[in-house]
Amino acid sequence: YILPGYHMYHTDHKRSKTQNTSSSFLFNTTKLEMNRKHDITIGLLFISAFPLYGVGSSLLETAPSSESSSFFHAAAGIGLLLVLSNSAVVLVIGRMLNKIVAPIDKAAAVIYFYARLVEALLLAFSASLIFHSHHHYAAGEINGGGGSSPIAPWCYRVAMLGLGMGSFPLLISVMKAKAIPAWLGWSGMVGYSCVIVGILADSVGAKDLGLLFMIPGAFFEITFAIWLIFRGFQFDGYESL
Repeated sequence: YILPGYHMYHTDHKRSKTQNTSSSFLFNTTKLEMNRKHDITIGLLFISAFPLYGVGSSLLETAPSSESSSFFHAAAGIGLLLVLSNSAVVLVIGRMLNKIVAPIDKAAAVIYFYARLVEALLLAFSASLIFHSHHHYAAGEINGGGGSSPIAPWCYRVAMLGLGMGSFPLLISVMKAKAIPAWLGWSGMVGYSCVIVGILADSVGAKDLGLLFMIPGAFFEITFAIWLIFRGFQFDGYESL
């Protein structure tokens, strides 16, 4: 009975090794698929932020008038909702990239998350200020000035400065880990540097120059989003969220 037992043991052992290998392959495949879904989700969120904030802020900044008060309230309400949705998107982006980058550089991941958190809160607060200021203006409680809030532009500026500075450590970390191509990382460094310069220019009244300097940052975020959708992060230690 020793030989049959020996044969049975090795047969079971080989079957067990085969099953373990198969299970490991399926686990890794599922993990890779989950990672790709997260990359695509982040890319789509980056792209969605542009129309959400762009259209929302445009609707919010529509000057109210007595002849179009009903239209204004509807447009401003939609604008506020879009900007608040953008803040939610920004916060999700921050959290997802925080989880992805943490295995590479914990400090950079935390800095980026809090930069995005501050951005989300300040943009939401800015939009709320504009909405309520216009609402009081339309109701006749504010005379002149279109009901604009002087604090709102500074909320936006601080949010963008925080985003620019908070993105540098993350970009450096993912470039060192070769998680993204060097050209993409450097375009982000240049893009966010331009954002900072643009915000500073806008702060001293050079609005046209400030807007011009915002373009490289927007170009990077769109390019980064497309790269995430079609390629995605590739590095050791990339864990599913």
